[in-house]
Amino acid sequence: MIRRGARLSGCGSRFALHLGDGKYRVRPQKVIPVQKAETTAAAAQNFDPQDIADPKAQMEFVARVKFEPKQLLNKSEYKILLLLESIVRETNTGLRVMAQTNMGEIIRPKKGSASDFDCNNAFRSINSKRLDFVVINRCGTPVLALEYQGDGHFRSRSFMRDAVKREVLRKAKICFIEVPRNYRALDLRARLRTLLAPHTKN
Repeated sequence: MIRRGARLSGCGSRFALHLGDGKYRVRPQKVIPVQKAETTAAAAQNFDPQDIADPKAQMEFVARVKFEPKQLLNKSEYKILLLLESIVRETNTGLRVMAQTNMGEIIRPKKGSASDFDCNNAFRSINSKRLDFVVINRCGTPVLALEYQGDGHFRSRSFMRDAVKREVLRKAKICFIEVPRNYRALDLRARLRTLLAPHTKN
């Protein structure tokens, strides 16, 4: 303890404590690691500009370009949207239509159905895949999925992606309908009414 009346003097990394009566006691002074603090602060600011998972890198990329709106649906898909909306409106039971929905938002692997490794990889396999249209009930649960089979769906990779979607929807027990490019509106309307009938009962 420092006695009352004692004085401190000195500089650098040491100081002398004057105890009075001509006596001094030399004690080391606490050194603040300035260089280490600066290094830590610099490290916090540094990031890998190629790591797209880092939000700082994302902001760098976003800052470099301009953005513009993108069409969510083409004309053919928009017609199907109108048709779906008219049907769910007729039911008046809380059904709603969603467009371009990520499968990972409405389906997930059933807990305990496989190892964590398999469940994680299965989820990653579907998370980025989108469904053209999804009909949900008043609880927000998907009851029907619809894919419009335009020209692009018959490419090899698109065909395999659609096969994955079919299998996942089958396992999740969600009704799935594929609409060909040359569909007839009256036939499609009748089929959708039939498929949605079990979900329109109050």
